[in-house]
Amino acid sequence: MPARFLLTTALFAALLAGCSREEAPPSSEPAAAKPPAPAAAPAADAAPPVREDWDAAALKVAEDLAAKIRAAGTPCDEYDTAPYQAFAADYSVRLEMPLEHLPLAEASCTAPEEEDLTFSVFADRAGAERYLEFHRRLLCRRAKAMNLADFPGIPFVLGDRWLIRPDERTTAVALADIVGGDAGLASCEEDKIVEEKVEPDPAPAE
Repeated sequence: MPARFLLTTALFAALLAGCSREEAPPSSEPAAAKPPAPAAAPAADAAPPVREDWDAAALKVAEDLAAKIRAAGTPCDEYDTAPYQAFAADYSVRLEMPLEHLPLAEASCTAPEEEDLTFSVFADRAGAERYLEFHRRLLCRRAKAMNLADFPGIPFVLGDRWLIRPDERTTAVALADIVGGDAGLASCEEDKIVEEKVEPDPAPAE
């Protein structure tokens, strides 16, 4: 299992709590005939069904993108799909991302100079943009907390429903020429992050 997929090595176990029903005490009186209860209508705000694995069609999109990159002469070695259950648990529990915002597929391969290329596929472009912004905010906050003033942001190639995240900005531009899409940099300088309040240090006692 490639370590690049997981934000943590711990796997979160999902446990389903069963609901117990209390049995009604038996009655000696004959039960009155009752008409069958009507079928309950589904709730309007019912949550979408929880996926248990990546979407097969979305995985094919990621594989096709990797194939185009290889066909153009750029290595995309060690291609592998992220382990869905560990990935979903890591993002939903540790990073508190709603499960419905997760990609429909996520895979990765290794380019020259050990550069990682991460492929994420969604239902539409809006989902890809939201996922990119989530990572931009997260990494820019961490860079600021670690005083990494030279952290440039996240290079990307954004397609109609997919996102490729290489390590280098020049790679993003090169990949856009191969697979199409828009190359760019999700920069921390385009600061959309809410500034965290920092309490001033107490004045030294005289």
